[in-house]
Amino acid sequence: MTQFTKKAIMETFMELLNRLPLNQITVQMISDECGISRNTFYYHFGDIYALLESTFQVEFEKWQETTKKFPSRKEEVKVALSFLLEERQAVYNIYDSLNHQLLEQFIYRVTEDIITERVRTVMGENSLATEEDIQLITFSYQALFLGLILEWIRRGMKDDISERIVRAEWLFLEGSRLALSQPRPETSDIE
Repeated sequence: MTQFTKKAIMETFMELLNRLPLNQITVQMISDECGISRNTFYYHFGDIYALLESTFQVEFEKWQETTKKFPSRKEEVKVALSFLLEERQAVYNIYDSLNHQLLEQFIYRVTEDIITERVRTVMGENSLATEEDIQLITFSYQALFLGLILEWIRRGMKDDISERIVRAEWLFLEGSRLALSQPRPETSDIE
């Protein structure tokens, strides 16, 4: 029964999010729509933001399961973007709310392990990359990825950006790998 209630709260939240900006949705609205008490809501979630994070986490876990089945990076990226496309209005309502940073933080947080793994794979074990290099490349690639996604959302999510993301990834990671194959300059030589 607990899982059923939790799922119902998440589904109700997404329905509301498809109609209203995030900052206009209240616990009382969710409770009323769901037919539960506020205490029941708080039993499952600390607040609206915890509910948002849990909802995104469930979708992320579904995506992780499906990406294991795709042979190409482009297909993987398309599936990753499918949740955003399927929930387009909800994404706009989060992005346009006062709390759009939550969307940014979520995308950043859930991509960290995936991008780190991708960076490690592309850099290869024979690379001259130090752990510090891997962290810097991962952070930089996450910023690139997040920027592409946020600009795509801002422009209305009209085009298929999966090819652009894969191309940007290739340019960035191949450029990083090429740079790491060269003798490392001293910091004073870079200035």
